[in-house]
Amino acid sequence: VGLDGTTVTTCQTTYGPDYCYPSCEDQGKCSTRCGWTHCLDDDFGFFIDLVNQVAEKYVCVDRSRVYVYGYSMGGMFSWSLGQDPRTAPLIAGMGTVMGLPMHDYLVGKGTASDIPVIGIYGDRDCSVPPGDGSAVYNEVCDDDGYLYVDAFHQHRLWASDHGCSVGMTHPAQYEYNIPGRNEIRCASHCNPDDGVPFSVDCRNDAEHGKEPWHLDAVLKFFEDHYNSRTN
Repeated sequence: VGLDGTTVTTCQTTYGPDYCYPSCEDQGKCSTRCGWTHCLDDDFGFFIDLVNQVAEKYVCVDRSRVYVYGYSMGGMFSWSLGQDPRTAPLIAGMGTVMGLPMHDYLVGKGTASDIPVIGIYGDRDCSVPPGDGSAVYNEVCDDDGYLYVDAFHQHRLWASDHGCSVGMTHPAQYEYNIPGRNEIRCASHCNPDDGVPFSVDCRNDAEHGKEPWHLDAVLKFFEDHYNSRTN
């Protein structure tokens, strides 16, 4: 998470603070100010080892029910785990709150298996702006100069990867309701009449921040998908 892009930079290179970690400076990996990750280890390898070791050494884990959930940078990493072919096969679903991939990482799922995702975004979020579908990426509005993939386009690609017939009009054409969660309005390119949608884009009138109900909404989405598989 936080790597610079490979075909385009993930930020404006002429302004904004430089967040390059010392571990990357030591390895000469700070050619632009856009990278803001560490260079000590492999985050994807860590996730794989964590899942395997917890399952094998500590508790009984149903490997068909390994879900990832994250807020802000954790939400970005949730997307990365679902996109990477090394980790995507381990994941049954993703929940991301106020987190989107960086520009140049508009990527679909990293496995042939289904990985349903629900994203919750704030309309007034300046740190990770979700956008309105009019552009493929959006720049933050707090002078950092970072660029994030537009939520509509990311969810559209994810829905397409799951065989849904996608459109180009924001918000997506189908409304999706989570029982008891009136704080958010959710839309999907996947028709709920065909089953629980595989890609759900939820918005509410909020800035960048966590709310107690975020996790509840995500868990209900995961539960709906699990029940749809077992019924």
